[in-house]
Amino acid sequence: MLTTRLRATLDVVTAIVMLAIAGLLLWLVVKTGKTPVGLVADPTLPLVSLDGAPSLGDQSAPYAIVEFSDFECPYCRKFASDVWPEVKTKLIDAGQLRVSFRHLPLTKHPHARTAAEAATCAQRQLKFWPMAEALWRSELADADLRSAAIDVELDIDAFSACRSAVASGIVAHDIELAHTLRVTGTPTFLIGRVVGRGVRVVGVLYGVVPISAFEKAIDAMKRMR
Repeated sequence: MLTTRLRATLDVVTAIVMLAIAGLLLWLVVKTGKTPVGLVADPTLPLVSLDGAPSLGDQSAPYAIVEFSDFECPYCRKFASDVWPEVKTKLIDAGQLRVSFRHLPLTKHPHARTAAEAATCAQRQLKFWPMAEALWRSELADADLRSAAIDVELDIDAFSACRSAVASGIVAHDIELAHTLRVTGTPTFLIGRVVGRGVRVVGVLYGVVPISAFEKAIDAMKRMR
């Protein structure tokens, strides 16, 4: 049986090793511009529901992404402009992948929460995705949110009522889900197999990852039993 002192020493060594690995992965991201893909299932994560969030993709697609994003996050905006169109065309429209969007407005971004609420209200009128495109291009001041709503032809009275009544609670639910899943930054992509009406997460991608990272993740899941 391990002594208390030896166990404590091993815990310290393990912590140092984990920090070294994390530092190496961060160095790789900075040095190469690529995000390592770790497809290791975390049994402590619950099955992540696809219900209730704006989604795209074939309902029978075998794999799915749950994306946590922030409309004021510069990395989220870069992903939306540089990578998302290709992911949509090559993976989502091709039937390989579904995507479910979840809000994680960071407190350091003053307009992120109200932008998320505006997008939520557009979702209630089945126009989340065009609204999202408008918001990525917007400065996100209150006048900009209303202008975006007009541009995508929302019912403005219903939009305003939603913003004042229900949107905050819906966004708060997504934030709570992010905390449950230990998601703290944006954009974060949980990728996994579709199981019923949810996703069994087997990998996590962070930041402005290229489409090749999603393709590699899908290829790896195809090889997993």
